[in-house]
Amino acid sequence: MGPLRMKSLASSSVPMSKKSIEEELSRLIHTKSAPKDLYHNHSFCQPLFIAETLEQHDQFQIIVDKYLNESKGKAKKLDQYRQHVESILLNLSQSVVKRNWLLLSGNPRAFDNGRMLSFCGLTSFDHTHRFLRFLEESELLQFKPGKLYENEPVQNRYWSSNNLAAELAPFGLYAEGKFRPPYVRINTPDEIYEDFTFTPDHPDIVELTEINEFAKGHHWACKAPIVQVFKRNPFYSGRLHTPFQNLPTREFNIRKQTLIDGEQIIETDFNANHLRIFLASNKEPCTVDDPYMELAELSGSSREQVKGFINVALNSSSYKQAEGAALGEWQVSPRSSQSIYKAFQKRYPKIDLLCGYGTHAMAHEGMIMRNVLLQGVKDGVLALPIHDAIATKTTNKNWAKETMTKCWREWINQIDPKAKSKVKQN
Repeated sequence: MGPLRMKSLASSSVPMSKKSIEEELSRLIHTKSAPKDLYHNHSFCQPLFIAETLEQHDQFQIIVDKYLNESKGKAKKLDQYRQHVESILLNLSQSVVKRNWLLLSGNPRAFDNGRMLSFCGLTSFDHTHRFLRFLEESELLQFKPGKLYENEPVQNRYWSSNNLAAELAPFGLYAEGKFRPPYVRINTPDEIYEDFTFTPDHPDIVELTEINEFAKGHHWACKAPIVQVFKRNPFYSGRLHTPFQNLPTREFNIRKQTLIDGEQIIETDFNANHLRIFLASNKEPCTVDDPYMELAELSGSSREQVKGFINVALNSSSYKQAEGAALGEWQVSPRSSQSIYKAFQKRYPKIDLLCGYGTHAMAHEGMIMRNVLLQGVKDGVLALPIHDAIATKTTNKNWAKETMTKCWREWINQIDPKAKSKVKQN
């Protein structure tokens, strides 16, 4: 495969930077196996577009025309069919750069007016599956059928072949989501909240709208609204999310090489944030620079193993549940989990780690991060949320450090006036 051609953001406000990002995308594409974990490596279909002001818009339309002509057969309403081809290719392009399976429903009713897929431009089951079948038969897509589990049906999964991925990858970082309120949602609401809606003057709505109105005028990779996502009810979890945070950064160094408004970025994150919030909720002082590292030394484990076990344990109600989740999600062996758990009990004998506090920690974290982003609006600084971290321009690194520390202290000190946070920068 030839090199992936990407135009530098330095002169055009396009969300890519160094030449080596091309090498990383190429390496990502040619990694032999697709991710096996459906629940941590998938993307739902989104309404995406490439701005007409970008050179990549015209380049992408050429690819859409090619696949339209090759796949249309006897399809009727070609303008409508073209819209489906474009939407599917754009979503596949983002699933490539995120290294995710693309999920699409095989249920014809999922394409009805008012359903999520219709907002993505997929209003016809026939058009959608005509094009997907063409890609499968051309050996451009790997397909895994969904399953009708009673509580949580799994949608059909699609994975691009190397050839298709190489063709689409350069566009994945340019594809943008549409900014359309409301920017707050409740996933799998409890029965009592199934019909709940936020009023326009609700603080969550007002503040997320203010953040997104400011963000709209900036440029970054996988640009899309910043939303706050609650689970079950409007008080539970509440993490901030935007697709940018799903770009690879460990196995493949992609996210940190992208740009904000043409400038290099820096990521600033809280150290052991959920654990520190948990300790604060128990009025337990954190007296070390890195509580994960302390537990690693006490247990003879790595810091990454401690981080993985503690994070799943805070969402567990039993040790067996935590041990299984640590193995499945973080590859922490049962022996290491046991050592870490014993080290935690020895270090904090009065605290029950397995109390399901994780979602409460997420709720606190979501409010802290929202306050950081709101301060950014006031100060003219775009901050993009990445779980317990933010990405900003490198020139705003001091602002990021000071603002995150201030917002954490103001929020958590309501629980424990003595609690302290620590941030680090990459």
